[in-house]
Amino acid sequence: MIDRSTAFELEVERLDQLCHFKLSWGEGQKQSARLDYPAALSICYQAWQQAYLECYQNLRGRLVGSGNVQPSVDRRARLRETEAALLNEFRRWLRAEPLYDLREAIADTAHQVAPQWVDVFLTCYSPELERLPWEAWELTSRLSNGRVRLARSPSAILHQPAPRHHRRARILAILGDDTGLNFQDDAQAVRSLRAIADIQFVGWQQGKDPTALKQEICQAIADRRGWDILFFAGHSNETELTGGELGIAPQTSLALSEITGPLQKARQHGLQFALFNSCSGLRIAQTLIELGLNQVAIMREPIHNRVAQLFLVQFLQALADQKDVHEAMLAACDQLQQVEHLNYPSAYLVPSLFRHPRAALFRLRSPGWRRWLPKPLEAAALAALLFLSIQPTVQDGLIGTRLFVQALYRQATQQAFDPSHPPVLLVQIDETSRRAAPEDIKDIYPLNYRYLARLVERLTALEVKILGIDYLLDRDRTQPTEARELAAATQAAVAQNIWLVFGSIDGAEPPEQASLAITNPTESLRGDILFFPGFVELLPPDGDCGRSCPFAYALALAHQLCNSELADRPQPSDRRRQSLQTDFARYLANPDKLPTALAELSQQRLPPTARWFQWLHPIVDFSLPPSEVYETIAAKDLLDGKVPSQIERQAVIVAPGGYTEAGLDGQGSDNFPIPHAVGLWRGWSEPFTGGEVHAYMLHHLLRQRLVVPIPDAWLILLAALLGKSVRLLLLPRVSRPQHWLLILAGASVIYVSASWQIFISLALLLPIVLPLAVFWTYLFWRYGDE
Repeated sequence: MIDRSTAFELEVERLDQLCHFKLSWGEGQKQSARLDYPAALSICYQAWQQAYLECYQNLRGRLVGSGNVQPSVDRRARLRETEAALLNEFRRWLRAEPLYDLREAIADTAHQVAPQWVDVFLTCYSPELERLPWEAWELTSRLSNGRVRLARSPSAILHQPAPRHHRRARILAILGDDTGLNFQDDAQAVRSLRAIADIQFVGWQQGKDPTALKQEICQAIADRRGWDILFFAGHSNETELTGGELGIAPQTSLALSEITGPLQKARQHGLQFALFNSCSGLRIAQTLIELGLNQVAIMREPIHNRVAQLFLVQFLQALADQKDVHEAMLAACDQLQQVEHLNYPSAYLVPSLFRHPRAALFRLRSPGWRRWLPKPLEAAALAALLFLSIQPTVQDGLIGTRLFVQALYRQATQQAFDPSHPPVLLVQIDETSRRAAPEDIKDIYPLNYRYLARLVERLTALEVKILGIDYLLDRDRTQPTEARELAAATQAAVAQNIWLVFGSIDGAEPPEQASLAITNPTESLRGDILFFPGFVELLPPDGDCGRSCPFAYALALAHQLCNSELADRPQPSDRRRQSLQTDFARYLANPDKLPTALAELSQQRLPPTARWFQWLHPIVDFSLPPSEVYETIAAKDLLDGKVPSQIERQAVIVAPGGYTEAGLDGQGSDNFPIPHAVGLWRGWSEPFTGGEVHAYMLHHLLRQRLVVPIPDAWLILLAALLGKSVRLLLLPRVSRPQHWLLILAGASVIYVSASWQIFISLALLLPIVLPLAVFWTYLFWRYGDE
């Protein structure tokens, strides 16, 4: 509500050549005065109006010329002269002695309440008085700290002020007939408020039926959701009987009397303020205030198209800065007077604000932190994408596709590791080796221990240092002789200080497992051969290798320890009396005395977040060519005498080579779908075995290259924040958001390219698909509809 102690109501009525001034305020205080109306004032106004109309060409009410043409220099000079004459005569008249007491009453109050505003509500009872620039009346010229602002008010107000609804601000923008005009800047200025208001546009488009357009406008105004601001841009004119008319389409006008019903409904639903950025709006404003709107901003005279746009931009910027509509009006007029006066003289005299004397001034509420909260549809989209991001099948698909793209990127940029020194040798017992084996050792499932014994003997003879057996060795009562042969072969390997790592499950040793039967537990290590597809297996945060550790991890630790120069390091030996596994774990528990590479490897653990949706769990980088990760040799070729050139430096894994019975179930469970990235390097015809997965993991551990995937969920939340930040903070403040959208599209492309290189250079997998989907969804959620 208006503070009655700082609000004055001034009525001015002309009877013949005599003007009656009536001032009332506070608790019934009143003053009045009489003053002759000078004929010179009418002459000055008419001269100014004629110069004004001649100066400007493209007016929102009548088209005279192109909207891009500025007033000529001579016409601008003429307009400045008539403006100065009009203001001089007008102010001289208002400084007359009979009005001294009225001016002093207003000035004294302004001095007492400074810096608070003092409002003067002016009601004129004749058209010639209404058209005068009352806003230029210098009521407090003698005071430096008094602030008086003048608003207009109609003589008859039929309704109480419109109620204010507590909601996010809503703006209805009606764009009328654009003949000779250009509303792009108007529309863009209105869109600048979309960070703090919901905006809907309705108006004329080529080919639209005028009658249907009228119905559409009426329905939009009466929308049950209500509006806080009604904006109109276009041609308009004053009419006495219909309350003014709006040009909504070529040769089509909409009288205010035709939309009285929808306007009354809009008022009931909370319509507070109307801005008519069009010509000759005195009667329009009076009609709307009489209907109960709280404030209406209009142009009293025809207005140049460019001036209307400059005014609108400054006015809406002030609204966005949390100023009330009267402060916004003053700011926009001050901009026209101080900055644009040389190009557009007298433009600042044309805008006027009509106010309901009992209504509080409208201002756009800042939504504060609440505007950052997702709207229901935004929240639904965000929740859906977050849910997708934690689904294993979705993650597998995204990571698999990403690795395929990374492989393409490696090919295109030729960024790969040196293929001449793969750190792993994979000895594969494949179908070829099975067919070539002698009859007495052909059985592959269960594995014939004699065949495996011959491989161990051959590798021992080649003086390998690290040997992993990717088989679960059962107590097969059907081949006791073969089991003894294998035990003898492994003991011979241990006698040569070869590190043996036997496959196990979770470190357990059920009665049917044969590791103890084949080799002494003091002489070998155990490694868990189970793995989560696509991820590098590491110890849990509080785990150690005391009982068992992941198969590839155990091989990597043994390889680094074997190649170290530590004199007191544990070693496999047929003379050991304590468990090699226990000594191995105890020795690695003291990283301070270990070489850097071994110390870092021994401290590798799964992050705690890996327990939830595999977050930050290092992945197997299948984008690397298999030839750079491991060297393969068929068991048959190894037994036939072929010697890999780098075997003395490689960690060796003996594993199934893709035969159909491989796996715990004897039905090929050790054979996996070939990753797309691997298929790119070698084709899709051959199976991809568990031994090859272990080889990839062992390579990553030995090269100390663990690719850590940043969780999609984290980047989804960050992308949602960035998308909303751009939509709320950047796009509303730029003049050409389409250009910025192109820049953001370019930035997205740069992010994608950078993420590919970061994957290679920093071993970080930055998600692409889901975060970008969220970013652009948030960016366009409302922007595209505004």
